[in-house]
Amino acid sequence: MLTFKLPEFQDENYLLEFLETYPNDGSWIAGTNSLNRYQNNLKQWIQEMQDYAQGNNLPAGRVPLLQYLAFADSRIVGLVNLRLSLNDYLLHSGGHIGYVVHPHYRQQGIAFELLQYALGVAQDKGIDKVLVTCADHNIASAKVIEKAGGQLEDKRLVKGVWVRRYWIDNKNDIKKYFLI
Repeated sequence: MLTFKLPEFQDENYLLEFLETYPNDGSWIAGTNSLNRYQNNLKQWIQEMQDYAQGNNLPAGRVPLLQYLAFADSRIVGLVNLRLSLNDYLLHSGGHIGYVVHPHYRQQGIAFELLQYALGVAQDKGIDKVLVTCADHNIASAKVIEKAGGQLEDKRLVKGVWVRRYWIDNKNDIKKYFLI
């Protein structure tokens, strides 16, 4: 069972350990709000995530969001975020929810737990229809989204990559699938 929490300053070492499993090449890590760009200043990332959760100090083009850390065995096994509204970019290809599973914990059902948790929070926030996207070649993520009830609307070309766009009807009792 996973434990979810918003990032706090005392999580810095856990975040650093998580980041060490990825190459430090500046490549994007889905579901982390550019965490890897802050590897040398994790306190700034944590502060920004706390601000964004309150809708404070949002850069142009950003929307309020909740970024969660998922823990098991005293380590971060994944991250998931919920964007509380959609702007044009998010409606086109980003969606409401982004998630990533620690490389050592993949293929264990954690992605599904991350998505279900975010859907429960979305339901609590009154978001009845949730957009979740993934790269067309990311079959594992597509299966997770479909398992959660995602209905494929279309595929769109974004910066040379095809992106699948799924809508999930969040009015049903999603919370029955997991514990908060």
